[in-house]
Amino acid sequence: MFKNISKEEIVVPASMAHLKEIRDFIEQIGKKYKISDKIINSFKLVVDEACTNIIRHGYKDIKDGKITIRAIIRRLSVTIVVIDQGRSFDPRQVKDPDLQKYVQIGKKGGLGIHMMRKLMDDIQYNITGHGNELRLAKTREAVEESKYLSWFGSLSLRNKSFMVTSIIMVVLTLAAYFLLKAGIEADVREKVFAEATSISNDFARVNYEPLRQEKDTQLFENAKSIQQSRSEMLRMVMILKQNLEVIAFYPINLEMVPQSMRFDNLKTTATFEDVTVYQTAMTDSGMVYYFVSPIQLSIDPAPIGYTLLGIEEVYIHHLVIKQKNRLIFILLLVFALGTAGIALLVTLITKPFHKLAEWVRQVGRGQVDQDEIDIDASDEVGEIAQAFSEVTNKFREAQISVIEQQRMQKELQVAQEIQQMLLPDDFPDVVGYDIASYYQSAKEVGGDLFDFMEIDDQSIGICVADVSGKGVPGSLVMTMIRTSLRLESRGNDNAADIMTRVNAFVTDDIRKGMFVTMLYVILDSRERMVSFASAGHNPMILYRGKSKETYYLNPSGFPVGITLPDIRLFGEKIQADRIRLHPDDIFILYTDGVTEAMNPQRDLYGEERFLAAIRKYGHLDVEEFVRSIKEDILAFTGGFEQNDDITLVAIKENMAAVDVKVNTFKKLFEQVQADNNQSVADTCKEVGVSPTTFYRYKRIYQEGGYDLLREMLHGYTNLGLRHLSIEVKTKMYDIIRQYPEFGPKKISDMLNTEKYAYTEISPFLVYEELRRAKLNTKEQRLAFVQRGGKKRLKPPGTPLLTLDGEVMVGFRSDDQKTAEMPFMPNLPPTKSRAKEKMISARGKRIPGAFPSEPSNQKPVAAQEGAAGENDFEEPVEEDAESKVDIVGDEETEK
Repeated sequence: MFKNISKEEIVVPASMAHLKEIRDFIEQIGKKYKISDKIINSFKLVVDEACTNIIRHGYKDIKDGKITIRAIIRRLSVTIVVIDQGRSFDPRQVKDPDLQKYVQIGKKGGLGIHMMRKLMDDIQYNITGHGNELRLAKTREAVEESKYLSWFGSLSLRNKSFMVTSIIMVVLTLAAYFLLKAGIEADVREKVFAEATSISNDFARVNYEPLRQEKDTQLFENAKSIQQSRSEMLRMVMILKQNLEVIAFYPINLEMVPQSMRFDNLKTTATFEDVTVYQTAMTDSGMVYYFVSPIQLSIDPAPIGYTLLGIEEVYIHHLVIKQKNRLIFILLLVFALGTAGIALLVTLITKPFHKLAEWVRQVGRGQVDQDEIDIDASDEVGEIAQAFSEVTNKFREAQISVIEQQRMQKELQVAQEIQQMLLPDDFPDVVGYDIASYYQSAKEVGGDLFDFMEIDDQSIGICVADVSGKGVPGSLVMTMIRTSLRLESRGNDNAADIMTRVNAFVTDDIRKGMFVTMLYVILDSRERMVSFASAGHNPMILYRGKSKETYYLNPSGFPVGITLPDIRLFGEKIQADRIRLHPDDIFILYTDGVTEAMNPQRDLYGEERFLAAIRKYGHLDVEEFVRSIKEDILAFTGGFEQNDDITLVAIKENMAAVDVKVNTFKKLFEQVQADNNQSVADTCKEVGVSPTTFYRYKRIYQEGGYDLLREMLHGYTNLGLRHLSIEVKTKMYDIIRQYPEFGPKKISDMLNTEKYAYTEISPFLVYEELRRAKLNTKEQRLAFVQRGGKKRLKPPGTPLLTLDGEVMVGFRSDDQKTAEMPFMPNLPPTKSRAKEKMISARGKRIPGAFPSEPSNQKPVAAQEGAAGENDFEEPVEEDAESKVDIVGDEETEK
């Protein structure tokens, strides 16, 4: 049966000064519940260590913290729960120290967790709505019980119930006997007196005429008749004259003739109308009650004589004993019937439980089929049986679920193997670009894909994709995407065309409801051009370190595999774009697992934090940049298990495009001057430059040398002619919020004012941005502003910035502060099989390409090629080596 438990609790401030209160509390618990000193001392040490760690680490940056100590005392165990609302820390995750090494190096401290494990029998750590709960349990010896209690505890439920109810019946029977016994004597005496009074009155009326006529014989006959009729009750019957002289009596006693009765020396016991009851003194024969009734007529108040009936106390006593015996018999009969009924009732109640227990055992052994039973849930036992049946069914379902999970686990293992084969272990040769990537799956099998494809000797393609499905179907889709990309990318430098071909390749084979969002980027090492297209994916980010500007690049396009009315719509909708990277530029591709990474409070990492991290670490080497972004995300999530994969690819230019072109023409000029036997056209053909281009740049060189040529080429960039940075967009949307009626020309003029730092943007670019955002009409802008209300407006799909370009992390509106979250401590890392991979590659570099550069400056890497035109190809140097660093490819436990 269930045993009662006792609970005690104390709440103290999280301060070292209050640890004594906790120790005193534990000592009081030990004394109150007779817990051994050994157990109490163990608890004092362990709880003191736990509370010290909470104060020093859990509440390190938190003021006014509280610690709750709750003691739970059971018959065979004692549990103390330590509750706090500080930073979480699971002591079970700490590995046992190497004690031998501690002795060798003489290290002190650091054994608190080890001590807790040794002293406690069980340690549990849970995160609840009340805070972090550390449960410390230790078994105790059972409190010694008397042999009677021990014997009673060993009985079955049936015997216990019967014994307890029988004892209750005995107590109730005895209580009823003593309660009824007290009233029996009074009731019997009252009944006897009433009967005697009635007999006395009747006897007086019968003897009136015989007494008046002095018929003594008749009087004797009357006395004899009534005494014999009630001989057990009446000891004697007398008839007295008016002067109390005895005239007739029975039984006959000659000593009574002629005598007179005297009542003045007798005690009057009661008076009932005309009947007076006198009580004689106690003698050897006992006490006698005389019932004296006058013989008279109702019209004549003067009595002519008296009748006397004598009743002994012994008679009344016999009646009382007889009544008590009857009561005892009735109570014994009730007790016997009640006990038998209780036994039957206990049997009827406990028998179904025995059957139920046996049925549960048989179900557990698999000996009973659910089709063989019919449960009636109309009574309590039936309800319990129904509950057990439901539990049994759920248990069967759980077993089936376990089998299904095992099957799915095998499926996930296969999918994981497929996925790991898809993830690249290194990069292909790439000239002039530093690339690093980081990947971490959320669970056993993720839905992200990134890969690298060789397009030709001068170009590589980079793909980042997010599959909507997980498991084997998602892995198979990833396999199809990867295969089709590798087929369609070879020799094709049109990113949009490649995506269109991939969509046509996989659409018919993708299960309905699944789709893939993709980014595809082509790095052209000869032209120093980055081409890209997007199939419904997150925007790419370009951060220009020198100007501190950020561009969100997101060409239009449908996701791959999505069902469209006409498959040709995919190719018609998708757009490709091209940019050139400058030194210190960093180009970032990522999946939504980055911005949607969550901490234990379910806050998202968000675009603002991501952009702030990009700006903070954008000056670093690309490998360190990716590593720093990774650590920033992990610091935010605090080890919280994620629901989506995290994929990040960063590309950084290590060769300025202009320097590649200048170096190419420098060599071309020198080759033309040195070789007089070869025509300029032939030399240009070998290099891959058209003669027209050669002569155009030769005139520039002749006018100002290589410096002028570099300056002319440096001025060319196509990015600012087609896109606005989010810093400029933020200013533009601030104008729209204030003046939604302004058109592109007025917005352009307003930007070129002191408030917006004299930002010069053509009305055409403003109009193009408004058109992309569907705000190119006054009505659309007014509706947009009204929807935003008082909240700060921002360009769609971009982070929040101030007008000065500062990232607004955690900001939501002008008059709304970030809501404080309820207590949600950092969860301890949970074991998972998340796959983590980080790889990087250094692009080929040509040291010393420009002798005019200062010697202390790092050589600018260059690659032979032409400038400005697309009608040439550049040979790749055979002796230049590409350095590929495999930073990490390991399975980590979180």
